Amino acid sequence: MVSQTNNYILIMDLDGTLIDSDTTNFQLLYGLLKKYNFHDKVEIIMNGLAKGTHFDEIMRMIEMPINIRKKMDEEMAELLKKQEYELLDGVKDALKLLKAKGFKLAIATDNYFNTTIKFLKLNNIKDYFDDDLILASDNFDHQKPHPNVISELYKRSNTSKGILIGNSSKEIDFAKTTGIPILLLDNFSKIDTNDPTIKYYQKIRQLSEEETYEKIFKAESWNEILEVIRSIT
Repeated sequence: MVSQTNNYILIMDLDGTLIDSDTTNFQLLYGLLKKYNFHDKVEIIMNGLAKGTHFDEIMRMIEMPINIRKKMDEEMAELLKKQEYELLDGVKDALKLLKAKGFKLAIATDNYFNTTIKFLKLNNIKDYFDDDLILASDNFDHQKPHPNVISELYKRSNTSKGILIGNSSKEIDFAKTTGIPILLLDNFSKIDTNDPTIKYYQKIRQLSEEETYEKIFKAESWNEILEVIRSIT
C-alpha cells in the first residue's frame, strides 16, 4: 500500500496518460494539416513538440499564415469537443487511492482547459482535480516543458515535492527542468496497428535515451503506478 502523505503533488499529462486519445489527436491534427496543405511539415511539427518547442514557434518555423493557423485552431477545438475519449485501464482506481492517501493531483496539458474539464467529467474523475491545479495551453502563460508550470503548481498546492506522470520524451525534458522524478508510462510503443499514419507517429514518438536522466521510473500501466510511487516516496 502507498503510505499516507500530504507533501507530494502528482503532476499528470492528459493525452495518452490519463485518457486514450494520443493517436486520435494525431490523426485529427494530420487531417487538418493535409486540408491546408501543410502535411509535408508534420515531421518538423512533431519533432518540435517532442522537444518542447512552443507551438507558436513551430508554426513560425513552417511559415504557416496567421489566418490558416486561426482556422486550424478553431477547427481542432471543435473536433476535440466531439470526441468521447475513455480512460486508460486502471486510472480511476489509482486516482481514488492516491487521493485518499493525501496526494495532491494536478494536470499539465497542451490540450485546452475546457476540453480537459469535459474529458474529466465524461469519465467521472473531475472530483479528483481542483480547477486551479489544471494548467492547460490556454489558461496559463507558460506551457510544458517550461519550469514555471511545475513551480506554479507547487505554489498553488502548497507543496514542495512532486512526481510527473507522462508518456513521452517531452515529459522527460519537462522533468529535467526542475529535477523532479518522472513516472513514465511505456504504453505507446506497444500499440499494434496497420495504419501507416499511426506507424509513422510511433516512429517519431520514440522515447529519448533514458540514461540522459537518472530520475526515470517506469510502469506499463496504471495498475503498476501505485507500487512505483511508493518506491519513489
